[in-house]
Amino acid sequence: MSTSGIELVSFSQWVDQNKLRELSQSTELERNDGVQKSTILLPKDVTDGKRLKLAIRGGEWPPNHSIRHTLWHEVCCSKTNSAAAATVYVETAANTQGWQTHIPAFIDNNYILTYALGTEGRSLVKKMLCIIEHVHTDITYCPLLPAVASMLLHYMGEEECYASLAKLLASKTPRYMTQTRTAFQASVLTFNDLAKKYADAAHHHICKKADGNHGIYNEWMWWIFKYLPFTHLVRVMDCYLVEGIKILYRVALAIIILYKKHTQGRTQNIEPSEHITQIRSFVTSIPVSPVKLLKTAFKIKGLSIAVVNKYQHRYELNLRKTSTGHTHQIGDKVTPLQIPDINSSCVNHSQLQTIWHWLPDRMSVKQPVLLFTTEEHGSSIRALFNKCEDEEPTILLIKTTSDKVFGAYLSTNWGERSNVDGKFYFGTGECFVFTLKPTENKYGWVGIHGDGSTRSASLFMRTEGDSIAIGGGGMDSIYLYNGLEKGMTGQSLTFDNPPLCETDFICQVVEVIGLMDHI
Repeated sequence: MSTSGIELVSFSQWVDQNKLRELSQSTELERNDGVQKSTILLPKDVTDGKRLKLAIRGGEWPPNHSIRHTLWHEVCCSKTNSAAAATVYVETAANTQGWQTHIPAFIDNNYILTYALGTEGRSLVKKMLCIIEHVHTDITYCPLLPAVASMLLHYMGEEECYASLAKLLASKTPRYMTQTRTAFQASVLTFNDLAKKYADAAHHHICKKADGNHGIYNEWMWWIFKYLPFTHLVRVMDCYLVEGIKILYRVALAIIILYKKHTQGRTQNIEPSEHITQIRSFVTSIPVSPVKLLKTAFKIKGLSIAVVNKYQHRYELNLRKTSTGHTHQIGDKVTPLQIPDINSSCVNHSQLQTIWHWLPDRMSVKQPVLLFTTEEHGSSIRALFNKCEDEEPTILLIKTTSDKVFGAYLSTNWGERSNVDGKFYFGTGECFVFTLKPTENKYGWVGIHGDGSTRSASLFMRTEGDSIAIGGGGMDSIYLYNGLEKGMTGQSLTFDNPPLCETDFICQVVEVIGLMDHI
């Protein structure tokens, strides 16, 4: 199919033309690259991968070219039954309530990107994400999905867009986006290694200027989807839909190569945060056209999907092994479609989702219920026991007067304290302690990975007089006394945790959350 003579048409009905004008960058650079434009012939069969890849790489269609109205959907759904996916979407939407206000747990609130979509388009993206959460329960963390959904909706109808998303999520070869937090974290480590191997001079330049990369690469994916001009992003999407996630790595490597060229000679060291800002600024006003950006990306030799998969697989395995250690970020769990608001004074909904991702698998499908709060029931150990004594398991939450938030997951009910025969401690190795503010970390039992041979490493829960303690040996991880008004925290042998806040603290609020079956 020849693209010569095809009209330039408007975007889908979901696009706000005023927003589009704000996003669109002048295409003057495309005309100044010295590239001779030629007619691009697309293969009649979009499943002809090699010919299609070459044709798409050579395409120079502006963002509003009519070709994307059919091309994107055909590429996404060439080997799948899009009608079946559309039927699933319609039927699931008819039986799913609350999507207007629900935010799926697998997205990152910092990266809900909708570009030039109007109000109705943004609402459709939210609807699709909620349907995906309901249908694809194995997806636990997929921050790229809102951006990809929004880009597709610029050129497609609602059901076509959903069918395309379903295909991208199900595809294994090529792979399009990470769908668990472990995989996402592995992608950052993968990019770091790819930068060392395929853009060594640029990588060295960045590390030298910032005295190490210090998490600068954490944003590698968002350089493309959040900061790159819309005209450039659309051309990246053309290639991405055909070739998968490999294209994102290539483009991000091209960005740091061009960044090095742009900033070379400025040798002063800067703070990592300033470096992050500089890269964002560079990408936002990138001084090359989409053609030049992609040419730089495709000049990188030897970067194959096999290489990407090798690094990605290695880091995912390493991270899964590490996840059984002491310190964890949010794990990959299946959580309820919608965790209800429990009116907690200690945690917000996002922090509650974090806790739920940390729970044992069989518990993560349960719903939270607020059993006890000092604001209502008073600062009394006896009151806590009266409300929670027979509940199992429970989550203890503490908010201090210095606005720190931390707590513990307790596998055994407090009533067990009367059955310990003078041993004081009870509980099991499923117990863990955690912090939520200012940082989110989980500290599991050291015995999980073979460090629990001593009795001190199995001291989980204890009560004594008007005090309770979590973790033992050395210091208590959490020790509450004087009713529930004061406390101490330190490094215990049970969880090998650092102090969860300042060593001595005053409680502002103490709460206990129970777990109940979903109704």
